[in-house]
Parts: sequence; structure tokens; C-alpha cells
Amino acid sequence: MNPQAIQEIHDTETLAVLAVTGGGSEAISELLRHGNGSKTLLEAVVPYDQGAFERFLGGKPDKFCSELAARQLAMAAYQRARSLAPEKPVIGVGASCSLAKDNERVGREHHVYVGLQTPDKTVSYSVRLSGSSRENEETAAATYILAAVREGCGLVGHSDAQRREVVASEEFQDLLHGRADVYSVSFRDLHKGPTLVFPGSFNPVHLGHAAVAHHAKKLTGLPVEAEISIKNVDKPWLDYVEMDARLKGLEGCPAFDGVCFTTAATFLEKAKIFEGDTFVVGSDTIERLANCAYHHGSLEVRDATLAVLAGHKARFLVYPRNGYIKGDYTKLPETLKKLCLFIEDFTQVDISSSEVRKQAH
Repeated sequence: MNPQAIQEIHDTETLAVLAVTGGGSEAISELLRHGNGSKTLLEAVVPYDQGAFERFLGGKPDKFCSELAARQLAMAAYQRARSLAPEKPVIGVGASCSLAKDNERVGREHHVYVGLQTPDKTVSYSVRLSGSSRENEETAAATYILAAVREGCGLVGHSDAQRREVVASEEFQDLLHGRADVYSVSFRDLHKGPTLVFPGSFNPVHLGHAAVAHHAKKLTGLPVEAEISIKNVDKPWLDYVEMDARLKGLEGCPAFDGVCFTTAATFLEKAKIFEGDTFVVGSDTIERLANCAYHHGSLEVRDATLAVLAGHKARFLVYPRNGYIKGDYTKLPETLKKLCLFIEDFTQVDISSSEVRKQAH
């Protein structure tokens, strides 16, 4: 990219964090080469090792080189930028590439995936390269990364990549930026009163989810709302593309009456938001609530957590998962068992969202 195009980036007020996994790292030097790099670049990271990649994301991606991985890198970069410059306009840009290598087979396709996260939109570029040298592909990857930076700064970007964009509603923007802790979407008119809250990632929603939701609704006569936290302890943050996809998937599933997007990563946070409601969970979730390892290794912390859940009148409708048998429930602490109704007349559907995603690929 020519020096003038780089200077146009530096002339904007937007600050950026870049996360580039090897391929396309020339983009970092281009932003610094012509001077004034500090006017744009807050930080640049190259999480080349898989472990470094996972730590930067806050979780393991399905694939390390993909459009989704690039968007997840962009979101992690955006969150980092917000922490470094909380009062400034910031963006995050991520790139995940598979470029030419020495002695590889002829005809192998190479890919450049670039993600852009801004306050109001998520964008991705996907490009397929073939028949070129490593040097040329590195330059091409850097060009697309810098195009994303330009777009994030409000300038004209690149036009020949496959492009995906979701511009967020104000409600999703408020959730991402901490101005709200819940955004509820009802698919049909619901009565005002107790609700069954079904936490999960729903990536995607599948027959197992639907079977549990149908059973719970029939058993209790209450509506069922999915609950999706946009941030989790062991998973990357959801971006606007993912939020939109999960919403559309659940809208198409008659078993659910609505969905709540939240910032509640733990059941303590969920119980505060959904005071007095009943959570629909699997037996594996209840087992984790009982396990001190998930409470900083402390029995006292676990018991205090259970007491707070009881104080918020949280209840759990517990469905068997992963071969869980009736006798296993006797191992749970009495304070937790008092909050639970264990479902035994239900045949679980052995399916997981991760398996559905693998089959889709």
C-alpha cells in the first residue's frame, strides 16, 4: 500500500489493535514504516503458536484458519483496544491465513481471512489465492488487512474480496459495550410471570435442544426462552455476525418462545438477571456447580455461591446428559439438590452443537 494511503489512516482519529497469525504480518510494518504509526496502532500481536492463539481469543476455535477465526481474533483485538483506549474511537482487526509453503503439492488453494470489529459492525473478508509465490501472497494478505484497517477508519477499503457484514442494532451494541446486561427478543406474546430459561450457546440450535424445550414446556406449562451469554469464561466473545446467526436460528425453532442475550458468564450473574425463574440445564451443568474445582477449589466459595443462588430463588430443571444415571444425583450437596427437579422420564438425544458443526464442514 502506498505511503499516502497509510498516511490517510494515520490522519483519522481511530486507533487499532491488530492480531495477525503469521501470514500478512507485513501490514504491521507498513503501518509503522512511514512514521506516525502511533497515531493508529495501539498494539500489534502475532499469536503464532496455537496455545498463544487460544489464550488471545479466550477459547479454542473450531478451526485455526477460517473466516470465523479471523472474526474472533478481530473481536479479541477490539476488546483489547477498548481496554487500552477506553475514551477513544477504536477498532480490532484479525487475520488468519494459509499461504504458500516450500515443497507443498501443486494446485493447493491458499486462503486469507480478515476480520474487522468496530463499535457498530462486524465485517469479514475471505479471499482464495492459488498459483503464486509466498512473497506475493504475503503482500496480498497484508493488502487485505490494511483494507480492513482503512474501512474501520471510515476510508475506502478493498473491493474484490468475498465480504460479509452485520451492522448491529442499538440493543446489541449496548450489550457489547456494557450499557445493558440483557437484551430479550420474544417470538410470540408471552404472559408476564415465571419463565423457563434455557442457557446455552445454540451454535447451532438442534433437535436435542428442541426435545428438551418441548418436554420442559409440556411439563410445566411455562414458556421457554433461550439464554445466550455473549461472553464466557472458556469461549471467545460473540460478535454481531454470531449474535445475528443465533437469533435467526432460534427464531426458526418452534420449541422456543424467545431468546435473551446477556453478559452473564456465570449462574450467579444469570440468577440475578432472571430472579425467581427456573433454569433448564443438563446434569453436567449441575455437576459443575457442585464441583469445588469450578469455585476456585474452595468448598466455602461453592457453598456461598449456592446460598446466593437460593437467595435469588433460582431453580433448576435438570435433564440427563452423557449417560448420567439416577444414583449420581445422591452425590450432590443437599443445598443444591433442594434447588433442583431431576427429570428421569426423558430419553436424551445424543447430539451436540460441536458435532453438528463438524458435519456441516
